Amino acid sequence: MATSIGHLQSPSTSRPNSSRSGSSHSRYTPIGTLAGNDLGKSLAYVPPISEKDCMDELKEVLRKPLENVSRQRLRAILYGFRRKGGIENRISAQHMNSVLQEHEVRLSSRIVMLIRKGFEGKFGIDFESLWKLMCHAQALTGRDSVVCLYGTDKPPAVSRKQSVSGTAWIPEIRS
Repeated sequence: MATSIGHLQSPSTSRPNSSRSGSSHSRYTPIGTLAGNDLGKSLAYVPPISEKDCMDELKEVLRKPLENVSRQRLRAILYGFRRKGGIENRISAQHMNSVLQEHEVRLSSRIVMLIRKGFEGKFGIDFESLWKLMCHAQALTGRDSVVCLYGTDKPPAVSRKQSVSGTAWIPEIRS
């Protein structure tokens, strides 16, 4: 029995098991590739996003991972960034992930991609700007320490200013 889509045909067999994985007649072909689509490119495609939208989305998606992070732990993350950082307050993505894992902050691959898009330059990720954005995202979580600090149930007002280098938006928290 053969499955046909348009003019392409493929043998209709089950997925290969470990004993028959070498035989060519039992290969499984995903439907997406039968129609002529390149599966690797379709999975890796991320729609283009502007820098402003990237920062807004990053603030929103960082709220969840930073819900259980205290202000003290957030400062410890900054010290870890500084310890592993290099020239001009830059850190590699690998070192950033290791510092965040030390402090039990789990980030999805989408968040890491947004961080790299928004903060990565020639020499790595600008961790000072990233940390300021993390502080703002943590302030939006509504933690007791944030509510106690600002004396209200709402997060502090935020204004944006562009960084000196002009590559990233730095949130400025006003009380």
